Amino acid sequence: MEQKNEEKKFLLLLNESNGSVRIAAYPDENNPDKAKTVDPKKAKGEEFMTFNGKDAIDEFIDNYRRQNSYPQGLRWMYAPLKMLENIGNALFSFKNGDPQALNQYKEYETKPYFKNEVAERDLPLKELGKMGYSEEYLTNPNTIAKLKRREPLQPVRMTRKIDGISVDGMFSPRIVVNSKTGQPMVRAEQCYGKEELQKPYMGYSFSKKQQEKLLKERHLGEVVTLTDPKTKEKFDALISLHPYTNKPYHADIRYLNIPDNIKGQGIDSEMLAKGGRLKLDNYQTASGKTLAPVIQYDAFMKRLDFDFNSFRIPRKIGGVELTAQQQKDYAAGKRVDLGDPTNRDGSPQKPIIYQGDDGRMKRDNRNKFEQATHDDIKRKQDISKGDVGSDVATETKQAEGSKKKSRKI
Repeated sequence: MEQKNEEKKFLLLLNESNGSVRIAAYPDENNPDKAKTVDPKKAKGEEFMTFNGKDAIDEFIDNYRRQNSYPQGLRWMYAPLKMLENIGNALFSFKNGDPQALNQYKEYETKPYFKNEVAERDLPLKELGKMGYSEEYLTNPNTIAKLKRREPLQPVRMTRKIDGISVDGMFSPRIVVNSKTGQPMVRAEQCYGKEELQKPYMGYSFSKKQQEKLLKERHLGEVVTLTDPKTKEKFDALISLHPYTNKPYHADIRYLNIPDNIKGQGIDSEMLAKGGRLKLDNYQTASGKTLAPVIQYDAFMKRLDFDFNSFRIPRKIGGVELTAQQQKDYAAGKRVDLGDPTNRDGSPQKPIIYQGDDGRMKRDNRNKFEQATHDDIKRKQDISKGDVGSDVATETKQAEGSKKKSRKI
């Protein structure tokens, strides 16, 4: 027996900017590839689309975003029709200043993991060829993969018009989606020197330390407050650099595209939303390999960045060869004592290394730990003998005196 509409779930589109609710609908016969949504109050129930799984939902949302030039401020819920009015009222409250209004319906919210890939048949390879790239380079599988993922290509020298002026320089092209036609097109972006980061970006000035981190790691790794140049609205965002142009890009933390899990492995989405780095254990690649990539949100690409080179098991530290067991312990997240290697001046290092949650190698110096422990023990012995400096003795006597007074009271 077929379920009634009230019991079925439907895909709702919530627009935070104007407070509207729309519902996914079956496409028109003359435009079957169009991801269509309708006003649930005006449309007929049989127009509402039903889905046969999470993959179908992800595909619909991805098509909608791509066909509408990746609009921001949208939320999606897979909910029964009987919840429609309640969710609509909550969205109205949310829009009017109640940030917690939609939290009661979080169980219905769907956060798909978008691939945002461009079909190979739609890649504008001829246009890229006119820019100076060889056919051999453009037909290389690695290049095709980068273009499909809309990643920028290595810069080439070309002449482009910027604000009506012909500029000769290094440009890095990438695939974007035309806002009018919805079709892939080439956008070539000019490369700048590191001095580009010395300029304020949307009302925010990077410190020297932040500039160095961006140039070294590409992701700032922290939330900063920017100002919209048109509306003057302040909002929190993450910052990443274009891989080749040194130009900063931002991602509003209200609209980050972060999944709850990756290939069934739960992740700390809140930490990633704050710019943090997270190491994935036992990540299975398409070829069947097991790797441990470090992930971080990429504000330029508007998706998670997988770094497969950050996590490496060290084989030699400060001239000390790590044994097979030490390498195994390090990979398991244990603290590894490297023994007693010496510094250049002959003093012992006594280092301890371990793997941090961000995938980076951390160091402790056993010398400092042993000295701190020794100093603490000696201080306690001196206090018990009364053989301590005047300041310490006075503080200790005052503390003991206050305890005695409190007992009498």
